[in-house]
Amino acid sequence: MQKSDSNLSALLKTQKINWKRVQKMLEFHSIKPTVYLALKNASAEKIDADFFGQLNREVKVKSAHNIFMVAEIERIKALFNKHQIQAIPYKGLTWSKELYKKIFREGNDMDFLIDKNKVFDALKLLKEDGYRLRHL
Repeated sequence: MQKSDSNLSALLKTQKINWKRVQKMLEFHSIKPTVYLALKNASAEKIDADFFGQLNREVKVKSAHNIFMVAEIERIKALFNKHQIQAIPYKGLTWSKELYKKIFREGNDMDFLIDKNKVFDALKLLKEDGYRLRHL
């Protein structure tokens, strides 16, 4: 057991945790997978079973969604390349995948760097591919 795991286990044993508040904080900060792994590794018997079971289910669903999103980033990148639009995926799931070799964060969007002269071509291509603009 690593020191951080034992520190977390000790904290869980000595502190009364408001699990409903923890759930709200995890949703607000989008850090469920990271906290799930920390709690799972801490193997503390003081973790509320209902909270942990719900978190486990949500992380599994989010993990499946992240796998789809990573594949979609690659598909969109290939689509841009096919139409001579250089696009560099960055931030979010792309960096998480590169930095951690696993996806420890929640991702709901795709970020690309695109030459300013090709932005409208890229937007048109995404619209033709079925995407809708929400923020622009």
